[in-house]
Amino acid sequence: MTALPAAALRTATCCVIMMLAGCATTGERNATDPFESANRKVYAFNDGVDRYTLKPTAKAYEKAVRSWCAPASPISSPTSITRSRS
Repeated sequence: MTALPAAALRTATCCVIMMLAGCATTGERNATDPFESANRKVYAFNDGVDRYTLKPTAKAYEKAVRSWCAPASPISSPTSITRSRS
């Protein structure tokens, strides 16, 4: 039998420790979030900015750039570039 490399042994040990730590929970969970109302307001603000400002701006930019730039042709292989220049 061959010995495991040190890195593999450390990785396996860390995985076992993390799995065992996941089992170390208490029976009672407290699901209340003291910042829930603030989080909801910030989320609503960010969602509104994204929906009404950033998304239309990004779509307009994409449309303008797409019409301004021609799509590049795909290159089949690096050797085709070197052969075509000679």
